[in-house]
Amino acid sequence: MPVIGTLPPGIPAEEAAGTLLEAMSAGRTIFLVCRCEIDYSGRARSYLGPGERMIILKEDGTVIIHQKAGRNPVNWMPPKTRSQFRVENGKLVMACTKQRERETMKVVVSEVKGIETFHLEDYERIELHGTEKDFVRELIKDPSLIERGFRLTKNERLIVAGSIDISGVDAEGNPVVVEVKRSRAGPQEVIQLQRYVENLRRKTDDRVRGILVSPSTSSKARRLLVEYGLEHRRIHPLRLKRKRKQSDLSGFVQV
Repeated sequence: MPVIGTLPPGIPAEEAAGTLLEAMSAGRTIFLVCRCEIDYSGRARSYLGPGERMIILKEDGTVIIHQKAGRNPVNWMPPKTRSQFRVENGKLVMACTKQRERETMKVVVSEVKGIETFHLEDYERIELHGTEKDFVRELIKDPSLIERGFRLTKNERLIVAGSIDISGVDAEGNPVVVEVKRSRAGPQEVIQLQRYVENLRRKTDDRVRGILVSPSTSSKARRLLVEYGLEHRRIHPLRLKRKRKQSDLSGFVQV
């Protein structure tokens, strides 16, 4: 990943603009550290006063602006954004426009701290594991993880109240509705589970049970579980996956 261009702090606005325009025309990724103020209009309207920030301009037109702390950008523009650079009153101005969405962002740079431009090569796609669907699939493979004697009837069953993740019957033949959350469950998951249970109770005289499966719950979720008479199973999706891998490998080990 060779550095194509590097400019030190304190460079004149005209020189900075020329470097940035050259880098953009060459399809390079740009890292601009500067003191700037930002005026945005589009998805909302915002103004950010002067401060030192890092601006990233990607080859596909994406613009991301970060402050000194925090994971999320303070301002951003989507792919296919058109960015232009000019000098106004001795200051570097970056004008970003996304015509179709009618978004605009104007960045006025009062001081350039440094510029670096790169040719980046990256053709891989991320392989995502541990999603909610993966969690549901692991539980379907071994329903006893939810409860001993639990048998599946139909997963992702569609009813008026929504889509049930897992449905089945317990050891006594009572209908069981299972709501799965791969991260900490909040009140909204409990309320959704209660809707499923109430909907099925209208259609049967059997005792319908509701079970929430998640690695943890919020305090409000726990109170609602007690209030609605629902149950919780504490299962962590990543630990479950590791446990299954260890179990699979044990078949190859001779004791």
